[in-house]
Amino acid sequence: MDGLQQSPSLSGTLDTLTRLFLTHEGEEVRRFARTVRAQYHYNSGYQAKFKRDIPGALGHFEKSCSLSKDLGNLVHLVGSYEALGSLYRSVGEPQLALAYYQEALPLVDPVGDPPRETTLRIAMASAYCDIRRYDLAEDQLALCDTSMPEVHPNVLEGMAYLLEAKGQRAHALKKLDRAAQVMALDPEPWGYIGVYSPMARMKMAGGDHAGALEAASACREVAAGTGDEAGWCTCSILAGEAELALGNSTRAETLLRSALDTARFHGYLGLARETGDEGSMVQAAALLRDIYMRQNRLKEAVEMTTYWSELKDTLNPWTVGWKYPGPTWAQGAHRQP
Repeated sequence: MDGLQQSPSLSGTLDTLTRLFLTHEGEEVRRFARTVRAQYHYNSGYQAKFKRDIPGALGHFEKSCSLSKDLGNLVHLVGSYEALGSLYRSVGEPQLALAYYQEALPLVDPVGDPPRETTLRIAMASAYCDIRRYDLAEDQLALCDTSMPEVHPNVLEGMAYLLEAKGQRAHALKKLDRAAQVMALDPEPWGYIGVYSPMARMKMAGGDHAGALEAASACREVAAGTGDEAGWCTCSILAGEAELALGNSTRAETLLRSALDTARFHGYLGLARETGDEGSMVQAAALLRDIYMRQNRLKEAVEMTTYWSELKDTLNPWTVGWKYPGPTWAQGAHRQP
């Protein structure tokens, strides 16, 4: 299931038209309508997730699952389960994420779709890292097939995430360097974002601000070239943080302001692109607020403080009066693989 970019007008048109055809007298037409609606809900789920509408994202992904089940479309069903797992990880619920990943894994055809199996195992490894089950994370990564060039960089990124979680940052960065080398053989540049953004984050955490700026700038360039606005926001914020740490407050302000304006335009409140970036917009607003206060720009400082507060509220994963139910099989602890 590809094509996450979906305009509001197109989305509304798809919703209206496919509803009409659900009751068509022709079975093939009704089936086609359900197929399109499954894709519509999948895409809408990601758009809602980026806007931090977690209940909306959950509803769309679950409808995509239901339709895919009815259609017997295992490929779309696996994609929807994976999306739900990613959603739960993004709001700090790795146990529930694991439940969805584990439900999806047996449905994957290891012969017909080996990249999907590897992608799921990487996601499971990251979720295990989140609950500090590094042994289980290592088990999942050991089962990944690194002979496939389209997923080899992702496996290396998963290994880097594990090493960073275990406190082995130098080794993690080496894995990311290797991932970048492997990625250079791929004509599709979009995957570089998944390499350079964690690299910039790790280098910032380790005090290598110049290295972080270099990685974030490379990431920003790729995101701009591929039209990934959310990725561009992430990389711009990382670059802004690095510039600020290097003492370049003017350049930092330009990058952070541009990222926040772009995020606001697209409705990416609280969420940039990846799991783990949920606080990036909040951090950017906080940095801008501090810059304005230090420069005695009080009006702008007050406005940014208000915006920061709004963003911060979106990071609360529990919506008032509503709680993530999770799948019925995930009400207890996660299952062992």
